Amino acid sequence: WATAEAEFARALTLDPTHVSALQWRSINLYFPMGRLADDVADAERARMLDPLSQVVGMTAALVRVVSGDVEGGMALFDELIAADPAFGMVHFFHSMALNRVGRAADAKSSVERAIALTGGSSEMVSLHAQAKAAVGDAAGALADVAALEARRLERYTPAAMIAKVYIALGRHDYAMEWLRTAHREREVDLVYLMAKDSYAPLRGRADFTDLVRAVGLEPARG
Repeated sequence: WATAEAEFARALTLDPTHVSALQWRSINLYFPMGRLADDVADAERARMLDPLSQVVGMTAALVRVVSGDVEGGMALFDELIAADPAFGMVHFFHSMALNRVGRAADAKSSVERAIALTGGSSEMVSLHAQAKAAVGDAAGALADVAALEARRLERYTPAAMIAKVYIALGRHDYAMEWLRTAHREREVDLVYLMAKDSYAPLRGRADFTDLVRAVGLEPARG
């Protein structure tokens, strides 16, 4: 983590207006580490430098919601969707934000739109299954997680995406088995163990705490 921060700092010393460096430091370093003030500052500066970028905009919108500015984040999502309703990834990020604020039915609709526009990545299918579980459709969520497990037999499919569905279904022991697989496979999503709401139900478990420490993060203090 310290090395990553130093590399980002070096990149931005070489080019203080490098939009991608600001965006990626925001979402890939400060967000997982829980440094929300730094997270917001980078995301907003990236948006100021490239106000027409949908990719930068959806990052800034999600960061606003995560930092507690729900009204501002949702307003920005509305603006982005109005500007380009056919951009699938903004619907996916919007779904994550809606899920974070407890709007499960809206989150489900939003990720369905993302899947319709893009064909659906493993992460989108996983989020859709989580949304189904949140609205009481356990059978639908189980069908989706079975599809993800079958997909692993054909091509790379992140184990963490499967774990998240089992978390949403309350099957936490299954989820931990998949997270241990994700750790062996060095999956990038594990950097968000302490940041994403999808992992929150596991945070009181000793084995989850061990996993958090294994990826160099600090567990929540009780």
